[in-house]
Amino acid sequence: MKPQPNVQILPAPSGSATLPVSIPRSLRELGRDEAWLQKFIFENPSVLGLGELQGVRRERTQHSGGRLDLLLTNPENDDMYEVEVMLGATDESHIIRTLEYWDAEKRRWPQRKHTAVLVAERITSRFYNVIHLLSVTTPVVGIQCNALEIDGRTGIHFTKMIDGYVEPDVDIEEEANPQDEQAWITRFPEQVKVARKLTALASDCLVDVELRFAQQYLAIRAGRYDRVRIWSRKRDHVQVGYRMEEEYLEEAVAACEAAGVVPSLQKRGELQFLTDLKGLTSHEGLHTQLFRWVNSRELQFRPPPEGAPLERAS
Repeated sequence: MKPQPNVQILPAPSGSATLPVSIPRSLRELGRDEAWLQKFIFENPSVLGLGELQGVRRERTQHSGGRLDLLLTNPENDDMYEVEVMLGATDESHIIRTLEYWDAEKRRWPQRKHTAVLVAERITSRFYNVIHLLSVTTPVVGIQCNALEIDGRTGIHFTKMIDGYVEPDVDIEEEANPQDEQAWITRFPEQVKVARKLTALASDCLVDVELRFAQQYLAIRAGRYDRVRIWSRKRDHVQVGYRMEEEYLEEAVAACEAAGVVPSLQKRGELQFLTDLKGLTSHEGLHTQLFRWVNSRELQFRPPPEGAPLERAS
């Protein structure tokens, strides 16, 4: 006789019916395999909770001879996600393959930001520690997927278990392969105009500001650290990334939304959104405020103009 799950019926809220009880099921038990899970995620990439992603390729062949399960991208900023899928619990081979394929795609597309993603039905405590340790230095995400039966119907739920990577601050002396300013002007003239206008706004708020031309992005530096990074995007747009003080992140998001600007990333002290020269001109006040909320590590602020309505809290 099949054992029954050890579950408890929750007391029903006043005036409502009894709440249904969910019963965990394995995908194999439900007649599903890894190919099904791959196809499901590829056709519905937003279920991973990593944003409104789009599928690029399934079973992408690697130079090593293996095949990457899924290659996904974020159309707003061209970030790429290398996804490995497995049924059951995590194991060594899948973790290694996930990192190998991530590294291969990163070499193939060096101008883009890449994140390794491992999806499994169970991330065990042993491998949770391994993946968590890797996430300190490598952009790796661990996602657990669980099939649940509720009132005779089956659904699948995805939970992000590990997402601890934070890109470190880079000193100008440590920046490898700096890009020539003229090369940026030649290839992305409109994006450079946006960056220079944004740098001028930063100079009104911050001390010791410069525009730095790196290989993969432009950076507005104040003091010893980059405070804003700018990536070139299509149709003369740029992706602007502010490194924020955590305590101001919620206010910064609210300020963006009030101005009609939709953030594409808002976590771990980073706030990113898409703009162009026209949008920047229309929202100078928003950017001026955001500069007063950036990470204050070794940073000096200029006093706001007399009568200015917005000011960084002391």
